[in-house]
Order: sequence, then structure tokens, then C-alpha cells
Amino acid sequence: MKGSESPYILRGLIDWIIGEGFSPHIIIDTTAEGLIIPENHGKNSQITLNISPTAVKSFSIFDNYISFHARFSGVSEAVKVPINSIQVIFAKENGSGAILKNHDRITIMQPDMLAEELNDPPSSAKKEKPTLRIVD
Repeated sequence: MKGSESPYILRGLIDWIIGEGFSPHIIIDTTAEGLIIPENHGKNSQITLNISPTAVKSFSIFDNYISFHARFSGVSEAVKVPINSIQVIFAKENGSGAILKNHDRITIMQPDMLAEELNDPPSSAKKEKPTLRIVD
């Protein structure tokens, strides 16, 4: 995403996710210049933020950034996210969304692509099923 189309594409993706009845989340690069989030949040140079209307207040999309107020550890904080720092936008409930990492092209994600994008094994591989055994 380059130039003036970036905020429109982002708005379309957010509207699509909300229209499907899901909660839009974004994964952002916390090393990006101009990013304003509370200190000590994020992990491995990334943070995932819930940007659904029930989670944020005063949400606005501008040409180069989005801004809103969100609660972190129970405290309302102002957040400013440069659009070029947004790597992924996805629906929390099913993982559908778009990969925006290189901002030159958009890759629409199917639900199982999110785990691959995050280099994360699927949740079924993370957890072993509990087993019962007879103890003498």
C-alpha cells in the first residue's frame, strides 16, 4: 500500500471484518517511527491491538496514521499507529484478514495463514489432548 490509497484500503478491511460480525485486530511493528503506545507493551518488536468499536474510543484513520484511545492494564491511553507500521489486519474469531508487511501488495489471509505468518504452529499442535490412564 503506497500513497493515498492506504487509508482507504485499511478502512475497507476494517469495515469488512466488522461487517462479518468479527473483531478487527492489527499486528504492528513497535520499532516504527511515530508510533505512540504505552511503554512496556509489545513483544519481539510487535504488538497486537484490538481495534473493534467495543475496544477503542475516538477511532480515526488519517492519511499516514490511525489514532484512538484504548485501555492498557485498565488505564485509558492515547494510541497513534503509522499506517506503514501495520503488518497484519485480521479477524480475531477466525483469523481471516490481510498481510500488509511490505505495503507493496496485499495478501488476503485465510484463517490458517495467520499462524504461518506469525511463525506460530496451529493451536492444535501447541496443546496436547489430555489423557487418562489407570493407576494401580
